[in-house]
Amino acid sequence: MKPIVAESYTARLGTIFPKVKIAPTKFSIANYSGDMSSWNSFGKFIYELNKGRDVVPQQIAMEVKKLTRNATTDEEKVAIVYDYLQENTRYISIQLGIGGWQTFTSKYVAEKKYGDCKALTYYMKGMLREVGINSYPALVSAGSNFKKIDEDFTESSFNHIILCVPQEDKEDIWLECTSSYNPSNYLGDFTENRKVLMLTPEGGKLISTPNRNHEDHRRITNANVIIANNGTAKAVIQSQYYEREQADIRYYHHEGTQLDREQFLKKQLDISSFEIEKMDLKVYENEARADWNTNIILPKYYKKSGKRLFLYANLLNRISTIPSENNNDLPVERVFGYTHLDTIDYEIPAGYTLENIAHKDFLLETEFGKCEIKVIVNKNKITYIRRLEMHQYSLPKEKHSELRDFYSTIVKIDKMKMVLVISA
Repeated sequence: MKPIVAESYTARLGTIFPKVKIAPTKFSIANYSGDMSSWNSFGKFIYELNKGRDVVPQQIAMEVKKLTRNATTDEEKVAIVYDYLQENTRYISIQLGIGGWQTFTSKYVAEKKYGDCKALTYYMKGMLREVGINSYPALVSAGSNFKKIDEDFTESSFNHIILCVPQEDKEDIWLECTSSYNPSNYLGDFTENRKVLMLTPEGGKLISTPNRNHEDHRRITNANVIIANNGTAKAVIQSQYYEREQADIRYYHHEGTQLDREQFLKKQLDISSFEIEKMDLKVYENEARADWNTNIILPKYYKKSGKRLFLYANLLNRISTIPSENNNDLPVERVFGYTHLDTIDYEIPAGYTLENIAHKDFLLETEFGKCEIKVIVNKNKITYIRRLEMHQYSLPKEKHSELRDFYSTIVKIDKMKMVLVISA
């Protein structure tokens, strides 16, 4: 077989290669007998294997009841108990004996203050039951190269477990119980948008985790750039990140050093040289949102030639890579989409006007995504607006050249320069 180089634009490798899948129908492990003839029977086996192990100590039950006594909705109760879980436990993966299949008891978690994904999930399940909320663990294949569930072939292809809180007439609540700081009802790309096996007393049920689209995973940035005559510029940048887009910000807020944050910011802006004057991060406890506000100094912002200044129209977020031609014979795929909306106000030096810009209005719409540019000139202010949408898609190999064309066009647009000239 021809070797394949993994790329972010091609289908996941697990979906490309031919394979033979083998799974038992009847099996036993550590004197427990199981049945994998259907998803229902396999889910029933896992449910029975862990039945009763979610009972929390009386002291914990009293504590979560006290914490939620004024809550009036399931969402409020779940958020309060989830916060209690995060504040009082940590994730440690320990499997002894049959521990890869069977959870530690909730009593053990309450005493030790730690557990693996199963232990923390069942502990959360037990605490929710004490405040009158039913929930069900769900087996999932987690990670970026996850295994897609074949509904017609039952197998143990899972590596993780999460918790589902069913809701009538509205979207279910999902919890990643190993996280120390994610908000309630946020899964992210680790387990979002895939089939899972929910464990119920009646057996296993295949359901889907939330599928957020490109409009949910978004970043909105507003910037004001003051350009000086001496070649420098000062930028005040305010960004709001939502859903998957806020995950890195939340991580750096909780676990990153100041140096980590500065390096991340430099990577985000893709500017060769700048000084950070001020930087503030804010994360929202009960919402998948984070804000990043920054003031920066750009010591060599533009190039000057005679009476003209040359500078990038897009200061913030340029696409610079194009899919290679190595994998033209492979399907193309994007599992998670996103939207970036950037609005930049440039205050240009006195005496200068905009002489040229490649595109004042530009629109590119394809099945891969959408790129829209608008430029508004008002005296000494130039407003550059860029909306970039990257859609979810799973398309045949014949689309590879079209995908390359899509990215090539965006790369060219993002390299667009503005030319300012001294007024006559």
